Amino acid sequence: MKRIFIFGLIVTALWLAACSAQPTATPLPPLPTATSQAIATPTSQQPTVAPSSASSSVIEISDADNGKTFTTPVGARVRIVLHSTYWQFDKVSNSALKQQGEPIVTPDTTVRIPGTGAGTVTVEFQTVALGQATIKASRTTCGEALLCAENQRSFQVTLIIK
Repeated sequence: MKRIFIFGLIVTALWLAACSAQPTATPLPPLPTATSQAIATPTSQQPTVAPSSASSSVIEISDADNGKTFTTPVGARVRIVLHSTYWQFDKVSNSALKQQGEPIVTPDTTVRIPGTGAGTVTVEFQTVALGQATIKASRTTCGEALLCAENQRSFQVTLIIK
């Protein structure tokens, strides 16, 4: 009798583990994309900016670009995607750059551990005049009850708009 009970517990545990291991997430719709994309490079290299139609270009910036400076044309869209839902963007006070709506927080529904900050925060800007602008974001939490290390607390990129 004791063996049957233990066997039943093992089977139940394996069944529960198998059921919870399969994600049931609904795919998120893709972000809108432009018909052409500008290539922006750090200013320490030769800046490459394309295409000729600046109003349709999109410059994609992510966590890996922290601390970099980009050259971009007037009329370009700048999309920043940071990989944690804990990021908070500062308001940009430079008139050469206009924020397009509020940041969009997209939780990663495939991660089943609450409080991890899994997901992204996306914000878009439009370059509207010549000049230089800095985009900053910060966070103090890198997971539930987990403070970020000093080098994980801030994000900053500089745009030189030509």
